[in-house]
Amino acid sequence: MLFNKFKKILLISLTVILISVVLLFLYAAYLRGGLLQQDSPVMGDLGGVTVEIPRDYARFVEYNKEPHFMEKKTGTKVDSAYQSKLRSFGFEVRYPDMASVKVKTKEEKNIRTTMWLRVGINTGEFYGIENHLDNRKESYINPTLPCFLKCFIYHPLPNETYGLTGYTPTGSGVDVGKRSVNFGRGTDIRDKNVYFVQNKAGHVTTFITCSNRTHAAASCQQYFSLSPRMKAHISISYRKGLLPHWQEIQQSVSKLIYNFEVNTNAATSNQLHKRN
Repeated sequence: MLFNKFKKILLISLTVILISVVLLFLYAAYLRGGLLQQDSPVMGDLGGVTVEIPRDYARFVEYNKEPHFMEKKTGTKVDSAYQSKLRSFGFEVRYPDMASVKVKTKEEKNIRTTMWLRVGINTGEFYGIENHLDNRKESYINPTLPCFLKCFIYHPLPNETYGLTGYTPTGSGVDVGKRSVNFGRGTDIRDKNVYFVQNKAGHVTTFITCSNRTHAAASCQQYFSLSPRMKAHISISYRKGLLPHWQEIQQSVSKLIYNFEVNTNAATSNQLHKRN
């Protein structure tokens, strides 16, 4: 009986020691990897422009030639230098003051009233074709693939929506009665209105999709490009209640990203100074 009790205490002690060793090892690796330097900016080439991105505005950062974010990080290691070409990153920002996520409060996380935007940037190897938004529009309005079980046929809205040309779906895939269901078994996820703006050459410069669910948390996704200033495609996600502000949102996000640009000569000189 006494032996079993001693055995149990010994086992608990060994477990605690083992956990402590593992935690110490992880902490040492954490320090060696420089992961505590969360205030240091992300440096690189963003679509042909030298940038320094504050850490609050740079999450899930990827550079060209690196493994993708969800892949095992083995092989090529990219230096965090101004010459390293960025491939993608994202961040959250509050509209309209464009504050970073570090000021986000618990109250502001309410998905039905939130003013926060989720921004994604694809550049470098992920940039793709210049006028990719034309293809997005066509895939909705003039789909090339036949539909079988659920069809979505898009028709133009009679009037502009906040300055946007709009199309809405009809067909067997649309169940208007389910649009008011909050979550779960609501309307089909593909039941969306689409909106866009075209330039004089007929190319789409802004493309937006908005869920046709009627609850306050229904979302919109907005797409545009920063070309020719930066070869970068931008996506922004926000609740549908912010759609009337789409133009100001686009301008504010663009301005924020443009502000990441740094003077090439000064940046290189500063980097060399730090190395010496």
